[in-house]
Amino acid sequence: AQGQPEALARRALLAAWGVEQPRDIDAALDDLLRAACCGWTAAQRQLQLLARSVTSDWQALRDAIEVQALTRAPALRVISHHPPVAVADRFATAAECEWLIELGRPTLRRAQVYHGSATPQAAESRTNSETGFTIGNADVFLSLLRDRMASATSVATNRFEVTKLLHYTVGQQFALHSDFLASHTQDLRKEIERRGQRAITLLVFLNDDYEGGATEFPRIGLRFRGKQGDALIFRNI
Repeated sequence: AQGQPEALARRALLAAWGVEQPRDIDAALDDLLRAACCGWTAAQRQLQLLARSVTSDWQALRDAIEVQALTRAPALRVISHHPPVAVADRFATAAECEWLIELGRPTLRRAQVYHGSATPQAAESRTNSETGFTIGNADVFLSLLRDRMASATSVATNRFEVTKLLHYTVGQQFALHSDFLASHTQDLRKEIERRGQRAITLLVFLNDDYEGGATEFPRIGLRFRGKQGDALIFRNI
């Protein structure tokens, strides 16, 4: 209420994610505008990202943001019917991909797996790093990107897990695995009963300046490596 820009930006985040209040994207964008007008650089940059423009006219940027366009997914291109695997070409823009890398890079840590327990743990089969976008490091843009994911998968965002950033350096890998939760232990059975099964995976390729890095489905002889911004969607069950 006093016009403190960081507080306005945080209030925008809470409104966009519906934390302790009904979700309100318009209110979130209005608070981003107020923070930007008060000189908060992160809010200014986020307005430019959302409006897909580099102008510094903050009101014009706010007016130019098209929420429907930001949350609408491109058409899917099926690359396997059995099991279902599809691609959403140009699911995210280059600027959006670079934004997500920058947003998640500071909190990367060793990736973990579920191995008989509902508590993830490090394993030699997975050597890459990851970070989860919780309310502490998410933003308004990511809330709208999750709406785009919902559009692509026909799954409501309140059924999503935490969105994660995965990072691979040279030689790192995630070896052969399944993305569904196995039910061979009591801990995992309870996890499935409590939260549900992992039915669908959606991966977005955030960069393409590397060799290798394909996602492989060996039983059906399918390998896919997307260009920057492409999304790969497959069912796990």
